[in-house]
Amino acid sequence: MSLIKTNARSASALDATILTGNLPAISGSSLTGVSAGKVLQFVRNTSTSEITNTSTSSTVDGVPTANFTPTSASSKIYLQWNIHVRTNVVQGSIDGSIQYEIFRDSTLLFTSSSVINYISAGFSGHTRQPFIFNYLDTPNTTSQVTYKYKFKNPHNTTTIYVGGGGSATHTLTIWEIEG
Repeated sequence: MSLIKTNARSASALDATILTGNLPAISGSSLTGVSAGKVLQFVRNTSTSEITNTSTSSTVDGVPTANFTPTSASSKIYLQWNIHVRTNVVQGSIDGSIQYEIFRDSTLLFTSSSVINYISAGFSGHTRQPFIFNYLDTPNTTSQVTYKYKFKNPHNTTTIYVGGGGSATHTLTIWEIEG
């Protein structure tokens, strides 16, 4: 058994910087009273498809989506999409904004404000930018649900491309967190 010595500077508190000697390894396995926050499931879906939208009023389904079955009705579900958004730029400038909505089955969970992707360029061609968005859901079920998002350009009819025609991989990562 190792000996731990302290040089107490105060009778009311122990300052960890004054510990000397061999300290024991610390493991969370013996913690008690901790019943939330553990990762119960981890799922990652990918897609290389490309989806386009030119409408300012109608949304289209984005990729990827995922079917997911929570193991507990009290779980929190953390969703993270990592997608690539691109527009065609004609020399000058373009407003390639994107607005997205997140759904669990047919239930609208969240509508974003317009995420602006204003581009001023001295060239013509495609621009591609990574775009990450997250949502924390509490579905209160152990039945399978489908998570997806829809998107549009709320400002003008500039074509928004989500995807890369096979050259970019998009991900939806889901963590089920014990509630």
